[in-house]
Amino acid sequence: NFTTLLYTIKFEGAPMSGEMDRNTIGVCILGDCDYNWSLSTSEQETVLHHLLSEHKMVIANIQTVYDVNQYCKYWRNKINQQNICEYLHGINVHKKGEIEDKNVPDAPELYYMLNDTSPEDKAIRYKIYSDKLESVLKQQQIERSQTNMRVQCLFCPETIAGSRFTISEHLYKEHSFTIGHPDNVVCT
Repeated sequence: NFTTLLYTIKFEGAPMSGEMDRNTIGVCILGDCDYNWSLSTSEQETVLHHLLSEHKMVIANIQTVYDVNQYCKYWRNKINQQNICEYLHGINVHKKGEIEDKNVPDAPELYYMLNDTSPEDKAIRYKIYSDKLESVLKQQQIERSQTNMRVQCLFCPETIAGSRFTISEHLYKEHSFTIGHPDNVVCT
């Protein structure tokens, strides 16, 4: 019977550079919309649901957007209701089953889509990805050089002090638990 650890191990003395402030509020892509969301919620699904239901807007390949809030802020500065077609692809969608009178053809609804086939969209996704990668690499360098970490062991009451290697060594030798090579672990 295994137990799942539902929290991130945070070593004392190891500040997270670039750590997301979970009290930050995300904003809608459209500037005239007052909708916002807490980044502590399921960020992508909340945004996608709002955009689809309220604005008939879709962000394609959302899994390639590493910071949805930054992405939305970028497009919020570019898009407004007057020039929405300049940046988004329009898609006519026919909804079946909503019209009771079968003799009346259903009118298509216009949906908008942001996707990475546009050079500008592709560039902003890549920039967000690059910024995130740079932040993680800086954090890894900070953590590698720290020798004054103190952490309560996950399995025993002992407090371990030292570098990431010392902590990893204790977990392996005393508890046969490994998290991987200490140099490859980041944002712990």
